[in-house]
Amino acid sequence: MSTDVVKLSKLPIAGVIAETWRKVKGMKLAYLGALLVSFLTLIVIILVLAVLPKFAPTPIPVAETVVSTSTASTSSPVLPVSATPAIGDKATDAAVNAPTVNTSSPTLVVSPVPGTGDNLQASDAPKKAMGRILEHPGILLLGFGLAFAIYYILFLLITCVARLGVYRAFDLPLSSKSYFAPYVKFTLVITVFLYYMFLYMSLIFPIFLPVFVAVFSFAYATPPLALAATVLMTLPALFVLVRLELGLPIILLKEGDVFTAMGESWQCTRHYFWRLLLLNVINVLLIIVPLIPLFLLKQFNSGVMIGLAIAGVVILFWTIPYVGISFGVIYKRLKA
Repeated sequence: MSTDVVKLSKLPIAGVIAETWRKVKGMKLAYLGALLVSFLTLIVIILVLAVLPKFAPTPIPVAETVVSTSTASTSSPVLPVSATPAIGDKATDAAVNAPTVNTSSPTLVVSPVPGTGDNLQASDAPKKAMGRILEHPGILLLGFGLAFAIYYILFLLITCVARLGVYRAFDLPLSSKSYFAPYVKFTLVITVFLYYMFLYMSLIFPIFLPVFVAVFSFAYATPPLALAATVLMTLPALFVLVRLELGLPIILLKEGDVFTAMGESWQCTRHYFWRLLLLNVINVLLIIVPLIPLFLLKQFNSGVMIGLAIAGVVILFWTIPYVGISFGVIYKRLKA
């Protein structure tokens, strides 16, 4: 038997699907319990986010000033130019009966406008916000701490759920302790976070290149040629993503560092790109298919709720366990 046949026999498409499907049986309740815990944790995060703004320091309102003008009227008699000064009573009558001209002098009046608060112009808003942050550095520290806590809890939930699938694929014992173990393993969660961060960083160039080619092609080429160029240039991103996808099960099993896991994933997936790509397409279809009833029933009364219920049951009981276990099965077969 040739070397290529031996390599391909490690990862038969039908064999991987059948083994993954067998291992999904009996895992539905375990995954459901894990997902319920994750769901409750997310609810707690949302409640914390809703309550925290109430404890933020209230900015001091700055009263605006309105500049208005009021006029002070003065009347002065104006004698006719051609008139000659009168003497006695005639002079008095001339002065009284002469036409008057009102001359107005503007006077600035500055008055505070109550209740205006911080009605600032759009150009002054960023400066004012930065000034408040500098005046209250605790707000900035609170924001960084809150962002770190949210990301940490998110990747903690990813680690817990993914760990169940990998353990099931390798027939390792499963229990509530298996799920909650990452809660006390800070370094494991941080390693999973770093793995995804480096994975996305490695996709920057393969994703940027197809976008650039797509914009250039649709601007200067015919649509069929532009579409073909775009599809061809997305292959680098898919190639990197598929070759590094086994880093997560490797980290969860060996609890090693990120670069070692990514290097081993790159080595294990040699000669298996197209098969792994097909298996990933199947996983994506398993996520999309349960959503079809949602689009078909949305035109009926209560159709959205029925569609969401169907999609939720299928995804919770079958899709998530299948996808999680499939990565473990693939790694186990390629590692053998």
